[in-house]
Amino acid sequence: MTVSALVTRNDITATASQTSFTYTFRVLEATDMDVYQNGALLASGYTVNDVGVTTGGTVTLDVGVPVGQIVSLVLAMPLDRTTNYQNSGDFLAGDVNGDFDKIYIGAIQNENEGGRSLRLQDVEPPTAGVDMTIPLKADRLGKFLAFDDVTGAPVVNSGTGASAYDSAAWSAYDFTGNGSTTAFVLGIAPHSENNTQVYIDGVYQQKDGYSLSGSTITFSVAPPNLSTIEVMVTSALPVGSTSSDLVSYLPAGTGAVITTVQTKLRETVSVKDFGAVGNGVTDDTAAIQAAIDVNAGGLFFPKGTYVVSPVSAQNYCLLVDSKTVRIYGDSAVISMASTGNKQAMRLVDSDNCSISGLKFLGSGTNGADGGQGILQLLSCDNSTITNTQFINANCDGLAASTCSNLIISHCIFDNCSKSSIYPNASTGVVVSGNIVKNIGGHTVSSNIVGAGIQSSGNTDCTISDNTIIDGLGMGILCNESGSTISKRTSISGNTVKGITNPSNINVSGGIRLSNGATDKACGTLVEGNFVQACGINNYYIENHNGAKISDNTGVESDRSNFVISTIVDATVQNNTAINTNTSNTATRYAFSLINGATGVIGGGNRSLNSSSFATSYGSHTINDGSGNNNKVVRVKDYEFSEHAFTFHPNSGSSIANGASVSANFTGITGFALGDYILVSAPYSLNDCIVSAYPVSSAGTVRLTLFNSSGSARTFASGSWKIRTFTENT
Repeated sequence: MTVSALVTRNDITATASQTSFTYTFRVLEATDMDVYQNGALLASGYTVNDVGVTTGGTVTLDVGVPVGQIVSLVLAMPLDRTTNYQNSGDFLAGDVNGDFDKIYIGAIQNENEGGRSLRLQDVEPPTAGVDMTIPLKADRLGKFLAFDDVTGAPVVNSGTGASAYDSAAWSAYDFTGNGSTTAFVLGIAPHSENNTQVYIDGVYQQKDGYSLSGSTITFSVAPPNLSTIEVMVTSALPVGSTSSDLVSYLPAGTGAVITTVQTKLRETVSVKDFGAVGNGVTDDTAAIQAAIDVNAGGLFFPKGTYVVSPVSAQNYCLLVDSKTVRIYGDSAVISMASTGNKQAMRLVDSDNCSISGLKFLGSGTNGADGGQGILQLLSCDNSTITNTQFINANCDGLAASTCSNLIISHCIFDNCSKSSIYPNASTGVVVSGNIVKNIGGHTVSSNIVGAGIQSSGNTDCTISDNTIIDGLGMGILCNESGSTISKRTSISGNTVKGITNPSNINVSGGIRLSNGATDKACGTLVEGNFVQACGINNYYIENHNGAKISDNTGVESDRSNFVISTIVDATVQNNTAINTNTSNTATRYAFSLINGATGVIGGGNRSLNSSSFATSYGSHTINDGSGNNNKVVRVKDYEFSEHAFTFHPNSGSSIANGASVSANFTGITGFALGDYILVSAPYSLNDCIVSAYPVSSAGTVRLTLFNSSGSARTFASGSWKIRTFTENT
C-alpha cells in the first residue's frame, strides 16, 4: 500500500461541544496517535477510528470540546521493528508492505520533527572540531544562549540581563601600524562610529580621525610604524528580535536591581502613546485621560497643543484621582475647548505629585465666570507646581484646598479672571518666585474681586519673592476662609505694582490683610515688600493681632500708604512711605492707625513727600518702646532735587526677558550716599522694572532696567528724570 503526504498532524478549532475530529494521515495502530486538547496531552477519553486507512479517519472524544479550543491530532508512531523474517520462511507481500510503510512513516515523522529544531543551513558544512551541541541543562539554566564569536558554537553567558548582552556584543581587534597603511579590516561591521572606541599606543582617538565603511576602518593619517592599534566595536543588534518584557535592564550604581526594559519604559508614558494628537484642533480629552489612568510614575506631554473639553456633568476636563505622578511637558499647551467655570485638570487625593513644563490655556477673558482654578488640587499633600503657565483663565488660575506641603514656584499667571493663585484651608503652602500679570476683573454684586495671590484660612503659608503687576482687585490678600483664620503667614520680598479697584476702592490695595472679628492672633509677618501705585492704600492690615510689619516700601498711594486698623500689639518698624495721598484727599497720611489700633510699637519709619505718621479716624495709641505714647514716630523732613537726562536703553537693541541693562549718570547734585532716589521714564516700560541708587562717589547715580515682562522689549531714546531726596536732620 502506498503512503502519501508529509502530513503528520492536524489542528482543528472546535465548534460548540464538538466530539468528532478528522485526521488526514495513516496510522498503523491506535497507539500511533497523540491527542492534545488546547495544548494538553490526553491520556484517555478518546477513540481512534479508521486505523490503517490510507486517507486517515476520525478521532472521537468522550466529552465535547468547548467552542474555540484547539484539538491537535499528531502522528506519534514508536520506531521499533516487530517482524523478523526467517530464512526459507514465507515472504508475504502484506508483511513486507507493512514493514516498509512503517519505515517510511517513521522517516516522515522524523523529518517533520527535525524541521522544528535548530540546525545548520545546508550551505554551511560542519566545522571540524566544533561541537554544535547545546550546553548541559545545569549549565544553561537561567542563562542566555549565544554563539562563540570565533567558532560559532553554542555557548551560554555567565551573567544575566544587560551584562549578558554586553559580553556578547563587544569585540576587540589589534593591529600594528607600519607608517603607511591607513585601512584595516575588522572581524565584524561596527554598529556605528558611536559604538567604536579606537586607541593607538593606549591613547584614545577622536572620531573625526577615522571613518567606517562596513567592516573596514580607515584612518585619515596612517598610524606610526610599530604602533599598537586597538579597535573595540559592537555589532548591530537586531531591532525587535526580543520582546522588551524579556530583555533585562540594570541601572548604574551599587545595589541597583535588575528589571526588564518593558518595566523601565512603562515608568513614564506619553499622552501620544494613547492616541493624543496635539495639533490644536483634535479633542484629546479621552486619550489624555487614558494615559492618566495607567497610573505610571510619569506622564509626558510632547511639544504641541492638546485640546481638552469638560467631561459630561463634571466641572473638569481631566481627573487625576488618588495617584502619584509626575506630569511634565516639552513646552506643551493644554487648551480649554469651551468656556465656563471649569478646570482643565483636577487633582484629588493625589499625593507626592509634580507638574512642570506645561501651559494651561483657558478659553475666556478677564472678568468672566469666576470658577475655581483652571488647575485645581483637592486634598493633595507634598506636591509641587513649577515652571508652568496659566493663561486666560475664566476663573482662578491655580486653586488648592485642604492641601499640605504644597509648593507653587516660578510659574507665570496672566489674565486670570479671579485670583491667579488661590490656596485655602491648607497647611505649609509655599508660593515663591512667580510672575503674576493682569489679574482680576471678575465681579460680584458689581464689585471687582480677586487678587494676584489670595491666601484664605491657611496655616504656615509663605508668600515670597513674587512679582505682581497690573490688574484689578488686590495684589496679595490674606484673609479667613469661613470661620478659619489665616495663621502664621509670612509675606516677604514681593513686588506689587499697578493693582487698582475702581468699582470698590475700599478693598483695593497692594497687600491687604484681614481676618474675622474673633480669634485674631495669627502671627503674621509682612517684611521687605515693595508696593507702588495700588489704589487707595498700598498696605492695609486689619484684625491681625501681633503682626510684624517691617522694612516695607510703599510708593504713590491714592490716599494713605500704610493703614493699620483694628489691631492690637502689632510692630510697625523701618517702613518707608513715598508720595502719599496722590489724589490730594484731605487728612490722609503716610501711616494711618485707625479703628482702635492699640499697643502698636513703632520705630524707624520714614515718610517722604508725605504727611506724618498719624491717625485719621478714631482713637489709638502708639508706643515707641520707651514707654511714651506717640502719634508721630521719627518724623523727618525731606528736600528733593530733580534732574533730566537722556537715556537710550541698550542703545536701541532688544532686552531679553530676564535680562537687565545698566548705566551710570554723573554730575547729579543735591544728594549724598544713602539718600533715596526715584527715576521716571518718558514712556511706558511695558512691565519692566527700573531702579536707581547712588554709587561710590556722590554725584553719580546708577540706573538699572530689568525686563520681567515675559518677552523681549525695545525702547527708544528719551528724556528721563531722576529725583533725589535729602533728609533734613
